[in-house]
Amino acid sequence: MKLRETRRMLPFTLALLASATIIMLYLLCINDALVYSSDTHSATQYQRKLLINKRNAICAPFDSEKDRPLIANISFHPSYNLYQYPASVPRVHRDPARHGPNPTPHLRIITINSKPEIRPIMCHTTLFSAALNDIPLEVYGATPYFRDKTRGRGGKLDRLLPLLCAIDPTDAVLMVDAFDVIFQRGHADIAHTYFARWNSPRFVMSTELNCYPEDVEAVCGKSAQIPEAPLGGFPYANSGVLVGNVAAFVQVLDASLKVYEAGYKGGDQGAMAQVLYGNYAQGTSDEILLDHMSELSSSGHPPIPDFAFYQFQNKTYAVNPATMTVPSIVHLNGDSSKRKHYNGAKFRKLMYYLNGYGKIKPEYREKIENYVVHVDGIPSRVGDLCLTHI
Repeated sequence: MKLRETRRMLPFTLALLASATIIMLYLLCINDALVYSSDTHSATQYQRKLLINKRNAICAPFDSEKDRPLIANISFHPSYNLYQYPASVPRVHRDPARHGPNPTPHLRIITINSKPEIRPIMCHTTLFSAALNDIPLEVYGATPYFRDKTRGRGGKLDRLLPLLCAIDPTDAVLMVDAFDVIFQRGHADIAHTYFARWNSPRFVMSTELNCYPEDVEAVCGKSAQIPEAPLGGFPYANSGVLVGNVAAFVQVLDASLKVYEAGYKGGDQGAMAQVLYGNYAQGTSDEILLDHMSELSSSGHPPIPDFAFYQFQNKTYAVNPATMTVPSIVHLNGDSSKRKHYNGAKFRKLMYYLNGYGKIKPEYREKIENYVVHVDGIPSRVGDLCLTHI
């Protein structure tokens, strides 16, 4: 009787043992995954610490100054959530109990205006398009503090370095040229590109189809080690749009200014391109990347074919015909400067908010006039900054 009962219970016992074995193996795998994730996180934290330490060494002369630039107090939108685009979020295991909550992404959007006044072209392009796309734009560079910085050529890079040294090193910064960019998308879309699609790289430069400056051997000469671009992508570095975390940004600027100290006499694009190509040649391409496919910004310099334009929700968007992307920013660089003004036939469609006389159309006037940007840390209405250009 007992033998018969034992035989009847045998299948249930074996099933129970099998289930227990599976559960134990699953727990072991989860434990291994947590250990791996923790090790990876520790390595990342170590790299961040190194970045911060290098930033602190470079910024030490500025940090010790009594006179510091006034940094704008920006309220970042609290509802922005990287996970609103689930198909673009990297599937990286993160245990809040071990690693703490996910960090809140702060992306500051800044531009350097070294002129004492706001020029008409800056109003027509950068400021007006920022207003229509709710860009929390910060404009710096006109105060005596920035004019006194002459480490390199006394231009954009000289003013940008002390500014970044005054910003929270855990923030990310997008820097755009002051006089020739047009925003096509808002802050949330730009932040999504950097934090989610690109997974927060240290530093990214925009690109173009034209190699410039042509007379610099290390940039456009036979010895230049230019990284290969994907099919349809723009191969050459462009310094009109830059984005990265503050600590890495500071290191790139410091290296670029050292190019000037070594005797370079050209513009900032040539200096930064030498730093970028040097990183690729040394096999450290993970530190400085290129926006080959114009996801964030697209240059308008020939020989690119004319942009295609389409209208959506009362706005006109430019499509890059080479990469088939709708970039968040259009950079009217190089010879396209001849087409920047509202009379330029090629890009007049992109400045859909202007009439034929370069004035704001009535339906956009209130939005643009009342929009607030920060100029050297002080809130300012676009209508007051561009009073004669409205």
